[in-house]
Order: sequence, then C-alpha cells, then structure tokens
Amino acid sequence: MPDSNCYEILCLEYQDTALYGEAIQIIQERNLCWLRPLALLKQTQQERALPILYDLRQGSDLLCPHTLIRTALDTEVLPILAQLENLKASCATPVPEPVAHQQLQAFIRKICQAQPDAFRPMHPSS
Repeated sequence: MPDSNCYEILCLEYQDTALYGEAIQIIQERNLCWLRPLALLKQTQQERALPILYDLRQGSDLLCPHTLIRTALDTEVLPILAQLENLKASCATPVPEPVAHQQLQAFIRKICQAQPDAFRPMHPSS
C-alpha cells in the first residue's frame, strides 16, 4: 500500500536555490525520501531579475534526507509547473538538459557539504 505522503510535491532549499520534486516514497526508518526531481529554481543576483528555472523531469530520482525537505505550497508549485509546461509547448529554448543536471549536481554537492550529518546513515535502534 502506498505511503500517504507519496506523490506530494516537496522542496529542498539551500541558499538561493530550491529543488522541487515529487515524493515517490518516504522511508521513515531510514529518514530518507525517494524524490523524483521536477525543477530547480535558482534566484539570480540581479535585482528584479527572474529566477532561472531548470527542467529536471527527464533526470534520475534521488534519495534525500527527509529532515531537509519540506512540503511545497500550492502557491509556489503551480506557477513552476505552468512554466515547465509553457517551456514544453512554446518555441522558447529551454536550458539544455546537461546544464540543468550539472546545476542539480552542484546544488546537491553544496547541501552535502553544508549538512554532512543529514547524509550519514541512521543506525537502527538495538
């Protein structure tokens, strides 16, 4: 039976970047979340500039520490999903997929360096 938290949209934030993804499974006993990335939203340094949206829907799933993830609000997710669909439907040139995945790797690396304890395996209680 699927977990009741499955398929909700979650957010993993660090500094000026937010990763949005679909929860596939929450593994409570290991403090992990199986996350299917949807988009990476990176704020720019320029005032009044729009954030950069990276489409990650064609990428690999991730296992992330559940403690670092929060449930995303509908008001923040719906515009992102609409932008992703607009990219697909329009003639606009999206950020190339390899660039998007490089940005995701860099983002995950920063989080691992900033929060190393969250990525250490949990040991079951005796």
